[in-house]
Amino acid sequence: MTDTDTWFSYSVFRFTREQMIWGIQNRAFFNKSKWPPEPSEYETDKFDRKSKEWIKVWVKSGSVDIIGLKQLKGDANFVNPKTIWADVKLRLDKTKTDGKLLIKEIESMEWPSYEDLEYPESRCALDYISLFDFRDRPPYSQWRKRRMYYEKTGR
Repeated sequence: MTDTDTWFSYSVFRFTREQMIWGIQNRAFFNKSKWPPEPSEYETDKFDRKSKEWIKVWVKSGSVDIIGLKQLKGDANFVNPKTIWADVKLRLDKTKTDGKLLIKEIESMEWPSYEDLEYPESRCALDYISLFDFRDRPPYSQWRKRRMYYEKTGR
């Protein structure tokens, strides 16, 4: 893991752009069926019930979980990483060469972010794999053509 200020637990992983970049960065852990190690302090997402939005919070490792209770694991320690990585890999495989370019670009950066991605193909692939309702989406080639059309016409 290159960005030690960011870490996500299984319970908050929602396939956002930032989480997908983090997942790709840490695929060596996921391939070994392990969740990336928790740093001593990290920034993560928390659902704020009042505003009904996801917000960023700082959490200390080993402290009370972000909901105020100790986090309980319902699955075996190897199931969650395998499940997440299988989903990320499925999404990446659907983007073909754009997904491979995205992986190479993330690997080449020390602190990758969406804004720092150089190639539009990488950003397009990341947008596609970051969709929460992924299974309801059209095939990547069709989705990309539509997206490029809307970007050109401004609709």
